[in-house]
Amino acid sequence: MDVLEHTDTFVDLFKKSLKKSSKFVMIGLPNEDCLLSRFEFLIGKGIKTHGLEMVGTKHGHKHQWLIQFKMAKKILCDIAEKNNFKLREVNYFITLPKTFYKSTIYKFILFFTPIHLRMNNFCLIFEKK
Repeated sequence: MDVLEHTDTFVDLFKKSLKKSSKFVMIGLPNEDCLLSRFEFLIGKGIKTHGLEMVGTKHGHKHQWLIQFKMAKKILCDIAEKNNFKLREVNYFITLPKTFYKSTIYKFILFFTPIHLRMNNFCLIFEKK
């Protein structure tokens, strides 16, 4: 969960997991296509795990990849298929603002947006065929 985006290759650890697993592999990733992240970036907050905020932090905390749901899902599904696994389930996680009025406005906006813009994180569950 939330590891692949910190690795140099993005896929090597996933490939190792598929080879070692006899049944399931779960992958959790951030979705940096998220509408809330995009909005925060536009108003100057930066991308927390990619920006200069990471200067001076321990090696490995910085994300090496800017994760976009559709591309990550395609890459991981292609690799899984080659290793005799199939995508069994996708779970989406949406974080709402903490204040009531911001949360209400955000929920209204989310109602009209596609899932890849709504979710902050996602989890892919692969099952051995």
